[in-house]
Amino acid sequence: MPDALAERMKLWSRRLPNAKNINTDYHGFESYSYSVMLLGLNYEPPASLPVLDFLDDRNALEMFRRIKQRTEHLVATLPSQYEYLSHVRSQKGRSADETLYVRGRMAYDRTTTLAPEMTAAAVVV
Repeated sequence: MPDALAERMKLWSRRLPNAKNINTDYHGFESYSYSVMLLGLNYEPPASLPVLDFLDDRNALEMFRRIKQRTEHLVATLPSQYEYLSHVRSQKGRSADETLYVRGRMAYDRTTTLAPEMTAAAVVV
């Protein structure tokens, strides 16, 4: 293992990577990407930063609840990857204005609202 990586792994054994210890211009990934990779490999620091002990976690818990709710809504309403890709393939040669995807009784077109910041244009070819 290169010395520079060994040094960072030693640092990351105490805290997850962040913008202060990752040079994105040199390393190619954002610091959060390193965190996700390490956590995915079950590489977890034994403790969090001490400052986190002084923060109220209610806002974070509410945000997690909202993310879960939005995820459940999207899973229930958006087509599966197979359904979507089958639809895309069946529409080959048609213009984007001609496409319409129907899942069950719900149609997805350019005017359907999926979430406040996302429109059905994201699922239309």
